[in-house]
Amino acid sequence: MLAKLHNFPDHPLVCWLSSNGTAQKKAISYSRVREIFRQTLGSFISNPHLYGTHSLGKGGATASKLNGIPDSMLDKHAGWKCAKSKDRYISFTLDGKLSVLRANKLQF
Repeated sequence: MLAKLHNFPDHPLVCWLSSNGTAQKKAISYSRVREIFRQTLGSFISNPHLYGTHSLGKGGATASKLNGIPDSMLDKHAGWKCAKSKDRYISFTLDGKLSVLRANKLQF
C-alpha cells in the first residue's frame, strides 16, 4: 500500500480503505485510532484503558518539527486548521529555547 501513496496526494496519510483496498479520501476517526491503540497496548499492559493517544500526537508533532518538516505539511497531515492548535502539540528542548536568546545575543 505504501508504494501507492503517491497516487493519492490529497488523501490523508492515514485513511480508510475500502474492501477492495482502494484508499478513500476520508481520514480515520480519532475513536478508531484510540481503539486500535488500546488493543495493541493491551498486549503489553493489563489495563490499556488508562492510556490515550495524546502523547503520540505530541511526540509525532514535536519530532516532525525538530526534523524540519514544514508547518504547512504538519497542518495538512494532522488536520490542524490554525497554528494555535498545532503549537499546543509541539514541545521544545531547553537548548532550543535558549537558542532564541543566543540568536539575539541576550545573556542571563
